[in-house]
Amino acid sequence: MAGESGVSDEKPVFVDYEKWLSDTFEVSFRVERTRYERESLRIKVAAEQSDFWRTYQVEKQDRAELYYAATTYPLFSDASTEQLLVKPWSSFIEKTYRVNIKDNPHWPLEPDGGWLLPKDWYSRVHDIVRTSIVVKYLDGVGHIAEYLRSLAGTLAIPDFECTFEARDTGYYAAHSRIGVDFNVLVENWTEVETHGQFEIQITTQLQEVIRRLTHTEYESRRMREAEPAVKWQWDYASEAFKPNYLGHMLHYLEGMIMEVRDRGPASV
Repeated sequence: MAGESGVSDEKPVFVDYEKWLSDTFEVSFRVERTRYERESLRIKVAAEQSDFWRTYQVEKQDRAELYYAATTYPLFSDASTEQLLVKPWSSFIEKTYRVNIKDNPHWPLEPDGGWLLPKDWYSRVHDIVRTSIVVKYLDGVGHIAEYLRSLAGTLAIPDFECTFEARDTGYYAAHSRIGVDFNVLVENWTEVETHGQFEIQITTQLQEVIRRLTHTEYESRRMREAEPAVKWQWDYASEAFKPNYLGHMLHYLEGMIMEVRDRGPASV
């Protein structure tokens, strides 16, 4: 049965998403995958060449020295390589599926913001290009987030965003999104100037370890078609129980480390 939009009331599962896009909007996975693999690299180059990213690369050592002068501790983790990366096609198309179908509260009508389709998905998906800044200590997250906000103001970037994530899955990080202009070839293969964002995640060394350990489980969980009958918090034998609570425990531990560190040598 179809709803007012002409879309079936029953949500397609992900394995049927390709057919749904083709039948409903005449979107070809094959064509769009080829286009994505080319256009995402163009966005990456635009982000790398942006004034924001170039300035950060020049000034990051100054930030580390200011932090050290204030705390006598290093700011960055040795694991902080800060290489801009492109979201794989598989992850990207899964995200459009979640927006259009799985997490769409208005189904079978369009989601908030309209259907996420090739004509505008390069401007609406904000983490096609992303990187991580890994700091040693918990207060380093706020230190870098505030610096990035200040840098965006200095460079007059109007659509800078920064949110501090704290999820029940034990994930803690700050997500900054930075506006960037780039050109893409759209459906009729004409080049169009587009404005979008790239993402910088700021996290601690301990949280980065947990993220790497739990990323696969997290990806599979958010693509699960049906929620389990028992929440993971009560299923101690589930794959999510130990790593999720470990994330919370480490966050608490990092807070305790900060408290001891800030008391100074007399406290140890």
